Parts: sequence; structure tokens; C-alpha cells
Amino acid sequence: EKTGLLADPAVGAPSLFEALSWMIHHPGERQNMGSSARLRVEREFSASLLARRYAELYKSLTAGTHAGNRRS
Repeated sequence: EKTGLLADPAVGAPSLFEALSWMIHHPGERQNMGSSARLRVEREFSASLLARRYAELYKSLTAGTHAGNRRS
């Protein structure tokens, strides 16, 4: 599902204006995108999921590190 609109930074303010204007004139679609975005954030970025991902990253970065190889 669509979760928002992108403004082209190469175009600048006119692109942002166009996206915001579209949002203002399409309240139903705006509401649907907001709901979809919230569900995506809750599903993909929960605190427990992020904590698990960071723990996995930390483990992968420290794998193979032995006490004798550490530098101070």
C-alpha cells in the first residue's frame, strides 16, 4: 500500500508544494496513506524488533573477536 508521496529535491519547493497540494485536495487518499504508514511502522519498526536487529548486528560485528585480539 502507498504510504506517502515524495517531493523531488532537484525540483525543490515546487515539488513539495505539488505533493502537499495533492494531499490537501485528496483527504480520503491522505487518510488511507496515513493509516498504511502507521501500520508499516508498527510492523517493521517496533521497539522489540529494532532491539533484536541491533543485537544481531552487534553479534555479527563482534563475531570472531577474541579477548587476545582486542586493542585498547
